[in-house]
Amino acid sequence: MRPLRKGPGRVEADPRGIDRVLGSSPSSPGLLRQLAEETRALFESLDRDIEALTQAVCPSCQDVCCISRHGRAAADDLVYMNALAIQAPLGESKRPDHAACHHLGPSGCRLPRYQRPYRCTWYFCSPLLEAMGEMKPRQARALEARLARLSSLRTRMMEVYGALDTGS
Repeated sequence: MRPLRKGPGRVEADPRGIDRVLGSSPSSPGLLRQLAEETRALFESLDRDIEALTQAVCPSCQDVCCISRHGRAAADDLVYMNALAIQAPLGESKRPDHAACHHLGPSGCRLPRYQRPYRCTWYFCSPLLEAMGEMKPRQARALEARLARLSSLRTRMMEVYGALDTGS
């Protein structure tokens, strides 16, 4: 079975295949591990700013974004986490897609940011975007630059993983 299966408009993860390509130890191929470590550090550097925004906006929200289907790791998340030899969070497969995410607690997400699915960091609802617009311009630009770097690292990790998977 191939590690990533592509279907109409989606990519599904086969964790056993990812394990086969990367191995499940910290000795994953060097460049992929380096990119994953840089990604983790970037997630950690983003946490304070994003938490400040979510603490200001989310407690009063009536339409919670943190739903079950968003809390499930995607193929890219599994590649990143496996490269770091960290356990990907398990979603509750029987939980309805639109139910509150089972990682969501009274004070927000129970998972450290680096261990959350990527979409939990890059998705900004309208109220969060408005709050971001109230940040000091320099701080907002720095946050946007880090988010853009996170996206480019993720893309590069999947390119490197794809080359490993195809043996090129």
